[in-house]
Amino acid sequence: MAVIRHILPMHIKFLLLVAFIWLCICQEVQAQKYLLLHKANSKRRYQIYPGEVIRYKLKDQDNYLEDIIRDFDVEKNLIIFDIGAINVNNIAAVDIRPYEKKPGISISRWGTWFIAGGVAYVVITGFNGLRRAGNEIVINESVWIISGSLVAIGVFLKLMKKKKFKPKGNRLIEIVEI
Repeated sequence: MAVIRHILPMHIKFLLLVAFIWLCICQEVQAQKYLLLHKANSKRRYQIYPGEVIRYKLKDQDNYLEDIIRDFDVEKNLIIFDIGAINVNNIAAVDIRPYEKKPGISISRWGTWFIAGGVAYVVITGFNGLRRAGNEIVINESVWIISGSLVAIGVFLKLMKKKKFKPKGNRLIEIVEI
């Protein structure tokens, strides 16, 4: 019985040492690289990982290109695709609409609410007018003005949505390795 007590703690120490070494190796394996689009001193950041599709425009071209990111070369500052690689400094703009995943109500969502409110106001007023006038739908001119204004404000807010990220000044595109 005394022999088992001395062997068990040594066995546990060995298992702890093996587990520690395994965790250190796993931490090295799980190093991640991603493309970081951000404005200096701002909380809003867009992270694009390998395997994701990116729409970008190069400085010497007028149209957007779409590719799947395969990997990043941090030392050379390259984004590697299936067909080749480009330097991060050659990117003129990145389409950020697929990466807008903010919780809460954004400007674009407010636009949706204004459009829905304008349409709902016309429909509800039309049903109320139908009930009062019999079989004719009677909608007052002020209802059209109010609902049209709500829809116009909603469309304007939807168009204000940020669609592209242009690196200039304190707006940066960086390859980050964690």
